[in-house]
Amino acid sequence: MPIQPQYANPIIEGRKKVEFRKTRFRTPPSHVVVYASSPVKCVVGYFEVTHVETAAVDALWEKYAAVGCIGEDDFVAYYGQRDEGVVLGVGEVVVLAEPIPLEDLGLNGRPPQSFCYVDRSVLNVIAGLGDVLRVADDATVAAVVA
Repeated sequence: MPIQPQYANPIIEGRKKVEFRKTRFRTPPSHVVVYASSPVKCVVGYFEVTHVETAAVDALWEKYAAVGCIGEDDFVAYYGQRDEGVVLGVGEVVVLAEPIPLEDLGLNGRPPQSFCYVDRSVLNVIAGLGDVLRVADDATVAAVVA
């Protein structure tokens, strides 16, 4: 799930409380793995998803502008002509001491264009390298590109 570095850093820093997305999820994720794009090109952490909300774009702005860490012009440009958007609530954030290349997680090394679902075992590997956060057996994990 592409998240530009200027929007990923506030998640990792604990300032950004929601992530705006353009498309709905087939299965709402319980956790999101954050992959930082160039120049880092590694997984830098993950977060628990507190909620997923789909609503009119203008309603999302009204409700989440103060916690989304994005300016109104960039928000409008991101959604373009779309009427509807999606918000992921950012819960507990775990930051890795050292970024992890996708290959080290058994992934193909190519980040997804938008997002992809990954097996919870990937999150368990990442969790073992950071602060331990137990992942439930029924967890749905989305890999996110930052």
